[in-house]
Amino acid sequence: MKILVCGAGDVGWHAVERLLRLGEHELAVLDTNRSRLENLANQFDVSYFVGSCTLPSSYEELRIKDFDLLVAATARDEANLIASDLASTMHRKQSGPNRPPLRTIVRIHDERFMREASDIRSIFQATHLLCPEEVTVRSIVGQLRNPGAVRLEQGTGGVVSVQSIELSNTATVGQKLRDLELPGGARVVALRRAGESIFPGPGTELKPGDKILLAGPTDTFESARRTIEGERARAKRLVIGGSSQMARRLCEALEGTPWHITVFDPDPKAAHAMADAFDHIDVEQADPTDRAVFDEAEIDKADAFVSLTESDEHNLLASSTAHSRGVPNTVAVVKSANFEHLGKALGITKVLVPRTVAAREIQELLNEENVSRIPGKFMEGISGWRIRLPEGSPLAGLDLTSAGLSGRFIVLARCRDNVWDFARSDEPLGAGDQLLVVGRSELEDEIPSTFIESGSPG
Repeated sequence: MKILVCGAGDVGWHAVERLLRLGEHELAVLDTNRSRLENLANQFDVSYFVGSCTLPSSYEELRIKDFDLLVAATARDEANLIASDLASTMHRKQSGPNRPPLRTIVRIHDERFMREASDIRSIFQATHLLCPEEVTVRSIVGQLRNPGAVRLEQGTGGVVSVQSIELSNTATVGQKLRDLELPGGARVVALRRAGESIFPGPGTELKPGDKILLAGPTDTFESARRTIEGERARAKRLVIGGSSQMARRLCEALEGTPWHITVFDPDPKAAHAMADAFDHIDVEQADPTDRAVFDEAEIDKADAFVSLTESDEHNLLASSTAHSRGVPNTVAVVKSANFEHLGKALGITKVLVPRTVAAREIQELLNEENVSRIPGKFMEGISGWRIRLPEGSPLAGLDLTSAGLSGRFIVLARCRDNVWDFARSDEPLGAGDQLLVVGRSELEDEIPSTFIESGSPG
């Protein structure tokens, strides 16, 4: 694949690095800054062009028709959107009607664009919109909910949520899975009982002590979780250091969940603005790294601590301090990739770099393998895969109820025309669909005959 990256800044740099790791793409970079381009070319095997991504002459000079994909990764959202529209139009004009259209991945920062993503994609001919901050917040939410399943949720545009839940004396204990009325098509995809992982069927009965893996559409997931756990599930305590824009996004993402949130910020203006913006959180005008503040607020009793100030060093110090004083799950978000490796040494559960997270997302979007295993430990004996149905797939034309997957695999989500949706049992599958699948690990060898090769789906 021939790929043009617009922008040689942080996101563009990391996108180039990730794409070259795949070892199968030819890359070119477009930027107005010659010095930055030369530095990039000295580091990586790429060609480069000096020019603006918002001028038609740039795409004439570099012959955009020869490219298959554009990654618009400059620092300006508007320039990235114009680049997507302009490059797509000129690619079609130069190539003619018989060549596949140019695919585009557009880096976005302003959350207002993301709220109107469907219209924005259509207007600016963008295949994918990618917001590093939004993807990072989704990673944090996944880390808080179920760290082992974070990679299972990634790459699906946030449409799937997964959580591990241990059952006690809830109303669902004693019920069979077929009798659970979970909203949005949510389902129990696996359970662990008496040291054994079980891939359940409709007749499986839930018992006290079971640890289940619940998956569902993100927009109705909390309702499904409450159906399983009941309204009296133990509230978890989250402490957030800082009231940055990403902290605001995290508070929005966790609204309606069992997390009780306290935000700490020593700046009076920032703390008051945060308190005015959200009704469901507590705000303290204080620095959580201050020993007296930490002890008085009993932050050591929190279930998780996330540091989201504008200072990398402060975020690392705060999260490391929280870990050393007993907080079990700590996350620090930093701008510099040079700090990413410090997490383990400092005892921090996870250090996230938004541009690195975004580059990994780009890599996932470009994965064209028919079958790729998803790294991560969701539950012992249970694995996840991304599977692309080729022409001649035995499942093409079948809906999930007649696909013969019961007891072996569960399809959680489907991507068609570059849009991910939570899988519905009555929707027929088609060649070209990409599926998010979980199943029993020992059945991995059956994936080709089940999903890929022509013949019987069973």
